[in-house]
Amino acid sequence: MDNFQICPACQRKNTGDVIHCIYCGTSLKASGSPKTITTKGVHITPADSAVQASGCAKVYAQLSEDSLALLVEKAEEPVIINHVTSVILGRGEQPPGVEFVDLAEISDMILGISRQHARIIRGDGIFWLEDMHSTNGTWLNRKRLVPGVPYSLATNDAVWFGPVKLTVCFRNGQDVVEKPRPVREMTITLQSRNTLALPMQPLSPDYLLKYVAPYMDALAVMQQVIDDCQGKTAVPIRIYHIKDQHQAIIIHLEEANEVISLVDTFITPWRDTHFHTLQTSDQADIIKLLKELADLLAQALTPNLSETAHDACTKAILPALHTLATSQLDLIPNNDPKETNTLPANN
Repeated sequence: MDNFQICPACQRKNTGDVIHCIYCGTSLKASGSPKTITTKGVHITPADSAVQASGCAKVYAQLSEDSLALLVEKAEEPVIINHVTSVILGRGEQPPGVEFVDLAEISDMILGISRQHARIIRGDGIFWLEDMHSTNGTWLNRKRLVPGVPYSLATNDAVWFGPVKLTVCFRNGQDVVEKPRPVREMTITLQSRNTLALPMQPLSPDYLLKYVAPYMDALAVMQQVIDDCQGKTAVPIRIYHIKDQHQAIIIHLEEANEVISLVDTFITPWRDTHFHTLQTSDQADIIKLLKELADLLAQALTPNLSETAHDACTKAILPALHTLATSQLDLIPNNDPKETNTLPANN
């Protein structure tokens, strides 16, 4: 690597022969040893804008089925890695025995990059991205990754390694630009589980805030956890229509199919099985039971994860699971209200 020095003001890389930063004009005379670099904490908030780029089309012809291109923002040339099995991205000296991309050679924004920041691996024809417990984190399409958990990549995905943004490009047997994910819509019904203690009320702001909003928020969080644990790019739940009808609340929404299925298949039967326990036990016993259910859900969602990743998913599931499992509301898919147990009025 050529000799360079880091500007103390804007943290950009300059050649070793200049005395003022070519970006901001700050004097470099007192900047210290030109190659003494330590990862620093930086504030990372990826821009809330379109993250896909058209640049992949330019390198598509250069890629084989097992090769990968990295289009680093403001870099003149792409980084093309052939025959990918596992490659670490970071800065500094190459770790022994592994393929390594030194981002300090490519970008002038390097102080937020850890020495071994993240890695991309390829298995069964799929590219995966994993943050290696970096200081400033790794972001995929504006979503921060859970360290140690691999996330599947799609061509044209935008990735941030600390302050460095790049686009990943590879052949996937389809067009180079990923086709939009189909919109998945459904209608659900929310109705009071305890008809004595919580009779269905008119759809007032107070009722929405007290009961419906926490439940819907828990659904959204759980769907995000599902996407995270399965290595998918999360798509937020959207509500398009909500009304009260026949002692129930009818909600039309999209992108909640997995979590609705999870509630219907696991959580509702669990609530019925532990009906008495939920009314008579203290919170410590309920939390213990919920942890067992969270572990079961994590196993069902991601049976092939490592023990560490499985534990991370179980922990992430628990807060939303607590809300969904102990709520006074029942969720019924497909707008089909059903009879429910009547709980004691002092619940």
